[in-house]
Amino acid sequence: FARIGDSLTGLVSDDSRELPPIRIAIAGDFDGAEKEIRLPMLHGAEMLVEELNAIGGVAGRPIELVVFNDKGAPAYAEQIAEKIGTDPDLVAVIGHANSETSRPAAHLYRLYKIPALTPTATNPNISLLNDWYFRLIYNDNLQAKVLAHYLRSVLEHESVAIVMDQSAYAQTLSRTFASTSTDIGLNVGAEFSFSSES
Repeated sequence: FARIGDSLTGLVSDDSRELPPIRIAIAGDFDGAEKEIRLPMLHGAEMLVEELNAIGGVAGRPIELVVFNDKGAPAYAEQIAEKIGTDPDLVAVIGHANSETSRPAAHLYRLYKIPALTPTATNPNISLLNDWYFRLIYNDNLQAKVLAHYLRSVLEHESVAIVMDQSAYAQTLSRTFASTSTDIGLNVGAEFSFSSES
């Protein structure tokens, strides 16, 4: 935060409160079943906005966060992305909080040319072939490859089993893990799949 604040010092204006705010959307499931792991994203953004506004905002304009709750539902996230994309006052979006909601929203942010930044969604397809969607976190392919290499090179395992649920997240991880394991000589002896609903 300090580094960002220092870089913006030259843009501070004494009359920042008189200028219209720069409005940025933030989208996630902030009051549902996963709120305990999603709220830090919102609180972190609020802290940064508070710090930036305390030094005059950006280019003399205060930052304003506009919160959208997508309820962790893909269909609802797509509706929210449509609202964000068609609101001329919103210049960017932070979110969505997971891959299941980020993926259906992605094509709309590309369509409306709204820069989107997800701090927590890891599915590779979110930013693949999409110049308008960015991430702050590794993707599923990278973490699966690192895990396979760690098991083979550091722990020196020669054979492993894969146990996964049937979510898209688990399937992406297991697919990349299995292919990487084959490439590096780590034998996948068995694969087990279960439903997280049962």
